[in-house]
Amino acid sequence: MLTISRSVITIPLFLIVLLIITLPYDYLLLNHSLITDQVVYQVLLTLRNYIPFTVVLITLKLLGVNIRLTLKELGLKFCKIRYLLLSGLIPYAIYSIGVAYALLIGLNVVNPLIPLYEEYGAKLYPGSESFLLTLSLLSTLFVGSTVLGLIMLGQEVGWRGLLLSEFMKVFKNYLLSSLLVGVVWGLWYTPLVILYGFYFPNHRDLIGVLVMVLTCISLSTLFSYVKYRFNSLLTPAAVSGVLNGLHNLMVRTVVVDELYSIPTGFLGIISTTTLTLILYLIKRPTRI
Repeated sequence: MLTISRSVITIPLFLIVLLIITLPYDYLLLNHSLITDQVVYQVLLTLRNYIPFTVVLITLKLLGVNIRLTLKELGLKFCKIRYLLLSGLIPYAIYSIGVAYALLIGLNVVNPLIPLYEEYGAKLYPGSESFLLTLSLLSTLFVGSTVLGLIMLGQEVGWRGLLLSEFMKVFKNYLLSSLLVGVVWGLWYTPLVILYGFYFPNHRDLIGVLVMVLTCISLSTLFSYVKYRFNSLLTPAAVSGVLNGLHNLMVRTVVVDELYSIPTGFLGIISTTTLTLILYLIKRPTRI
């Protein structure tokens, strides 16, 4: 692995390369006059998740280390299937805790398929709401843990892989390292939040960016826990995949402004933090 002294070089190098690649990529992505085909646009938006992975490869190449060995040491390796399934269940716990908090403070909770179908102008037959919601929740566990998980792995190699590892070497503190990774992670979404309305279509401003950063900080602590608990980057990738798969349902379950929603609003932040504390009290990862 990289030495402690080299970590001081690795972190700024990673951040500089990340900036150099992300800014022109986002300019291309957000300039619709350059990309008119919607399919191409969606493919490019999906591939954006692999920018952190690409940055890791470039950083390791510039440092002259063994890339394959270092990636394995960072956690890019297979894990047991049950670890993926357990990780995939975590977003459902965030969902449940968030709904519980919403009910506790008297917010309006609805079946998310009802507003979702209305937005797309689709017809939802009376009496089918509960069955379709159950089907959606179950199918998302599989798709999120596999297909979407592989997509989100591109981010995890960067955030919970190289960046978390190097912050841990410098600061020797799990919470501080996770917080710093969360800040970088959240700021990485800034162009999409402000210019595209990513996650916060009604708050394309600094408030939206701030809530996104706070959301990423809370999720970063949880994802770091999962990574160290199961010793594989595939597990936080599975959490992220299922969480993204559930997003359209979660954000429409509680009738509030998106800044207060689940999972990328204050309800999500509180529920994620609550779950992380519970998991940490139940079993602390041995590598922390």
